[in-house]
Amino acid sequence: MSLHGLNPVVQVEVMPGWYPALFPVDMSRHWEQVPYDDSALSVRGTSFFLLPSPPVPGACSRRFDPCGPYFQSVFGVYVIPPLDGTQVPVGILPELVRRDYVAWLRRFGDPEPWAKVPVARLAPEGTGRRRLYLEISCHLDTGQGNPQTGLPVLITVPRQASSGSPHWSNTVHGYDVHTDVAHGYVWYESGHLIYCWFVGTRFTSRHGDMVDTYARFPQLLREQEDMAASVRVLDRGTGYIGLSPPAGLVAPTGEGVS
Repeated sequence: MSLHGLNPVVQVEVMPGWYPALFPVDMSRHWEQVPYDDSALSVRGTSFFLLPSPPVPGACSRRFDPCGPYFQSVFGVYVIPPLDGTQVPVGILPELVRRDYVAWLRRFGDPEPWAKVPVARLAPEGTGRRRLYLEISCHLDTGQGNPQTGLPVLITVPRQASSGSPHWSNTVHGYDVHTDVAHGYVWYESGHLIYCWFVGTRFTSRHGDMVDTYARFPQLLREQEDMAASVRVLDRGTGYIGLSPPAGLVAPTGEGVS
């Protein structure tokens, strides 16, 4: 099968605990003039991402709950078409991820959005999908600047707790520095660079407790690996056309976050 254009459709079998909708984001404006070797590449591409479900309908995602297994967790797929007929190199991915983080933090009101990728390990060349492991030092996306309008309810984070409800501010400092751990796979289809990645986190609570979500909640990585094994990228030309996917799979909703 041949892929065409900027927006082939990603399908994934969503595990319980994850909100059953993929959010598509055109990353092209964030990936302009990316340094690579002795040049700068303006990369086009789409990020499709899943977030953990809310604890109850109408609440925000458990991504923003530092007491649970899904804090700062995300499951995503980059689909990056060739650049001037040439495959975009795998080695550029850490910088694309870093820029993704900075853009996300800026959207969540961080006054000084910051991220770096000090660790990147790519499995040796081989057949099929190669493992890519990243550690991302960055700010949390929970803080007093979190926007209260203009975002889907799933990612609208209350600035203060409602009566009897837990709140991130009881456990972590706003926009605090922490380390995200990203496991993932990278491969090419029809010249498109495909990167499926998923995140757990390590952080220090405001009470001094060290928390590693992958170590404390081992089922998190297992369910992310199961979703990664189900990822398929289907040709839909240059846009989303909303076709119903096979039973149990989820196609993009069209509701993006820019």
